[in-house]
Amino acid sequence: MVEEIVLNIVNQMEAKKMIEEGSREFYEYALVIMAERVISVSTMLIIAIIFKQFLPTVAFLMFFLSLRKRTGGYHADKFWQCYLLTVISYMMLGSNSST
Repeated sequence: MVEEIVLNIVNQMEAKKMIEEGSREFYEYALVIMAERVISVSTMLIIAIIFKQFLPTVAFLMFFLSLRKRTGGYHADKFWQCYLLTVISYMMLGSNSST
C-alpha cells in the first residue's frame, strides 16, 4: 500500500516535470523509506502518548533507530511484517520498563 501511494506521487512528480525520468527509481526508493519510517515512528509516539510514556519512548527511538542503522538485524520481507515486529518489540520492551 505504501508503495502504491509513493508510485502515484512519483508519477505525478514526473508528469509535472518536477523530476527527470532517470531519477525516478531514486525518488521511489527514498520516498518509500521515508514514508515507512514516518509510519513506524508515528505509531510508537501515538502509543507512547496514550500510555503516558513519551520521554522514555523518545529515548528508546533514538537508541533503537541508531542501533538498527549500524547493526542491521532481521530483515522482514514486507513492510507490514517489519512494522508489526518493530511495534511489538517496542511494546514488549516498554511494558517491562513501566513495572
